[in-house]
Amino acid sequence: MKNFLAFIIAALSLAGCQKGEDDPFLSLSTRKSRISGNWTVESFTITTSGVTQTFDGTEVTYALGDSLSDGHTYSWEWSFDRHGSYTSVTTEDFPEDTANKAMSYTETNTVKGEWEFTGGNNSPSKSELLLLPNYTESQRSDQGSNISAVNIDNPINGMVYQIKKLSADEMVLTIDQTVSTAFGQQHESAEINFKKKK
Repeated sequence: MKNFLAFIIAALSLAGCQKGEDDPFLSLSTRKSRISGNWTVESFTITTSGVTQTFDGTEVTYALGDSLSDGHTYSWEWSFDRHGSYTSVTTEDFPEDTANKAMSYTETNTVKGEWEFTGGNNSPSKSELLLLPNYTESQRSDQGSNISAVNIDNPINGMVYQIKKLSADEMVLTIDQTVSTAFGQQHESAEINFKKKK
């Protein structure tokens, strides 16, 4: 009976660690253990200033209102270190543009930085993910070995995502915010679906 009671108490304690609305009810690993590792973005929808990007796992499509552009081959890989560093790499293939006499090329963008869980106040602790970039790099295949790289010392600008789901092999990050500036307001929303690489 004591063992059964201890199991019930432990199960309820672990269930209380559920932070995201779609998190597993019961997990024996910590959130840090679950997020650590290599991830592939399987799909996303990101809307910023009226432009919507949609990714289906192979191609990204841009839409401004009812106007759709051609899809481009695209990939997005992430790596989270359990000690608090992350790397994000996007690769996009742009086709030849005969109207502008532009050759086809591949663009690769790398962002590195620090991550940590956040939350609290009106949301549970560790229900949000803060990303603070400290290095960005961009390279295009049609520009030879030219690489544009920027280091950011003591970063103060980051992005906070809500963690809708974080299991051993799946993660869903969302954002829904409006930023006010002297020139007006900009609304941004996103849902990004990840699959952990084996």
